[in-house]
Amino acid sequence: MTSRLNYLIFSLACISGIGLRTVMMLFTVDSDSGFIKAEYAFPAILLIVFLIAAAGVVFLCSLALKGELWKGDQPLSLSLKPFGVACIVMAAAILFETFLSTLTSGSSVIQQTIHYIFSLISAVSLIYIGYCKLTGKAYHLILTLTPILFWIMRLIIIFTGFSTISTISDTVIETVGMCLCLISFLLWAKIECNQLGDKYYPVAFATLMLTGYLCCISSIPRMIADIFSVEQAVHLNTVPTFTALASAFFSIACAISLHKSLKK
Repeated sequence: MTSRLNYLIFSLACISGIGLRTVMMLFTVDSDSGFIKAEYAFPAILLIVFLIAAAGVVFLCSLALKGELWKGDQPLSLSLKPFGVACIVMAAAILFETFLSTLTSGSSVIQQTIHYIFSLISAVSLIYIGYCKLTGKAYHLILTLTPILFWIMRLIIIFTGFSTISTISDTVIETVGMCLCLISFLLWAKIECNQLGDKYYPVAFATLMLTGYLCCISSIPRMIADIFSVEQAVHLNTVPTFTALASAFFSIACAISLHKSLKK
């Protein structure tokens, strides 16, 4: 499979997934409880099956990209300009949802304090990395590990919030997406530090693309639903919409930069 065809399939999967997920949230999901309405159970199941199938297609097609492009024994340089911008956008999303939103309002003081520290360190590191990538300067590779600390703490806070709410069926996609975000940032750190073997590049590329797909269908439809919904459901207060959207941009840009670097 060529890269052009793979990106086309990914784009179609994202566009259709965003549309169907938006329809699902506006019509088949009860905004107060988060559960699927009984009268729309069958259509909702069909939509869920399609979203899962699209995720499988994105992963498998990305995995089937031309094998010769993944071979190379030189250290990689993920220096694509859009990826540098993605790092800065990710940092801005982290700072906004950590310090200017109510996302962590239900967590303990200790959790919030640690989350604030990790968020600040991660954001500063990502801004500096983004600046270095845009200007061609070098940076210490240990900085790539700081976003991993942020995502670990973010998942702890999110799961703690979910555990106190019984009506969270509508946040399954967001939960899986956040877990993939942690994996994707770990893969990025391993790639930058040249700790990922050649044989794992296809899996890393496919995982990054899958993360981008899930983050797109979890964040954009949520924003659209918020525009059309009068009331904000209680169970949505713990959903990190902006960092999910920024993670979609980051993951896709990282995957494309990886592919371009190996193709040279």
